[in-house]
Parts: sequence; structure tokens; C-alpha cells
Amino acid sequence: MELKRLLKQYIDGNELTEYLKKNPVPKNIAKQLILDSDNPQRVKTQMLGEMDGLFDEGVLGDDYIESFEDFSVRARKEGKYPVKTSVMKVMDKDEFTQANQKQMAFYPDMPMNQDVQHYEYEMTDGTHHKTGKGQSVTYAKCYDKKLIEKKATEYGRAKQEIKKILIDMDVNGADYNDWMVDKSKADSE
Repeated sequence: MELKRLLKQYIDGNELTEYLKKNPVPKNIAKQLILDSDNPQRVKTQMLGEMDGLFDEGVLGDDYIESFEDFSVRARKEGKYPVKTSVMKVMDKDEFTQANQKQMAFYPDMPMNQDVQHYEYEMTDGTHHKTGKGQSVTYAKCYDKKLIEKKATEYGRAKQEIKKILIDMDVNGADYNDWMVDKSKADSE
């Protein structure tokens, strides 16, 4: 991809700007490509600053919301296992440690710096329960039965998804990069 080459060989914004004027991309896609590039942090910061100016000039389009299916295809091509951010956040420590043996790409279905909201509630017999748990979860008291049931169902679905992820990683592990090893670079050596 020409855009990735330009980002990798970035010297100044002129060639990149000219390319983007002819081949506009959404701002969030350009930002992610910059952040994923191998450039030093100071260069990434400079590029991100220039990107804001390009957006103001209309060279970059509005953010594009990529479907999880499209994201998954792209991630798998890069040797990374696609995981929704919300699912990763409800993994327990052991699940995350197991999944983290392979490189994961996190689909931004929620902000990475935000916790998953779950609820604490009291049953009629006086016992206290939570609608879910995980490594990045916050709790609030709740008395709304429908909201509690909805959140508990979401948690159940996420745990089923985690189980499928771990099985797939175990069965098809050779398809994904090991943690801290880029499969494409390791294959070329």
C-alpha cells in the first residue's frame, strides 16, 4: 500500500500531503496508520499534527467506522487475532494471559481507556451479586431488573466469545504472530 510506504519513509509532509489529496482517507484510519508505523515517537507526533491541518483543509475525510468483520479480515492478514475491546476487558487474568500468547488487534467497540460498566445488586434473600467481572470493570449499584438482566446476558455472551477465542487460538495458533514477534519479519529471516 502506497500510504504505508509514505508513512514508513516519512521525511516531510509534502509527498504525504500530495498523496492524500489524490487518495483521501478517513481521519481515524490515517491516525491509526501513523500510530502503527515504525517511525520514532517525535515523527509520529509531527505527522499527527500535520494530519489535523489536512483534516481542516478537507484532505482527510470524516472518521470511518469499520465493521468488526472488515477489521477481523485486516487483522488476520497481519497475523493478529481480532478481539473486541469490550471482550478483552471482561477477560479474567488467566484468560488474558492465555490469549496474550498471540498478538491481538483490538476492535474499538469502546474506548480503550474506559472500563466496562457492570452492576452490583441485591437479591430478595439479601445476597449480593454482580452482573459480570473482568480485568477492566467498574461497578455501580443497580435496582433495575431489566438493566441487570441485560448486562448479565451481555457478560454471558462475552464469556462465550472468550471461550471461542481461546479455542481458536489453540487450534489455529500458527496463523497468528506470537507475542512480541512479527510473523512477517520472522518468516523473511
